[in-house]
Amino acid sequence: MLYLVKIFYAFIIPPGGIISLLILFNIYLYWKKFKGKYILTVITLLFYLLSTNFIAYHLVKPLENFYQNKTIEQLKQDKDDVIIMLGGGAINVADIDGEGQVSGYVANRMITVMRLQKELDIPIILSGGKVFEDTGREADIEKRIFEGMGVNLQALILENQSRNTVENVQNSKVIMEEYNFTKCERKA
Repeated sequence: MLYLVKIFYAFIIPPGGIISLLILFNIYLYWKKFKGKYILTVITLLFYLLSTNFIAYHLVKPLENFYQNKTIEQLKQDKDDVIIMLGGGAINVADIDGEGQVSGYVANRMITVMRLQKELDIPIILSGGKVFEDTGREADIEKRIFEGMGVNLQALILENQSRNTVENVQNSKVIMEEYNFTKCERKA
């Protein structure tokens, strides 16, 4: 029964629900012999393929391969003064120590940044503001979460005004100049 429920949910929750509706509409077009049924078939198939992990992996992999990860030893040799961590989404939900939670991608980023900060012992600029009215400021939420995980608050510098990547860079550059940072390790 559990598996049937999971399969049922997969057809209802997006993108499965949208694809299911497209398939049903496409069946209707074939049944009524309307024009456009072949176009809708192609669109439905493309939408399905683009929503699979297999295709997503093969679209993202070339981008990830463009930048090679450095080892801790290489990072220590680079002698960066600061780590810049860009935001990537937050929602207003209750958390154990306040309001607001970051997206899964940002949570993964935070783990890497926390490990980098521990190894390199350099400050972190948390860059991310309030994008939507119903969310908190990403950098403030990240600071609260980092504090709860035991990161030294003295190591955190907040840039909580930016609403997109361009503003992340512009505002982080101002902070770097203010603190006389010259070289940074970016975790986006």
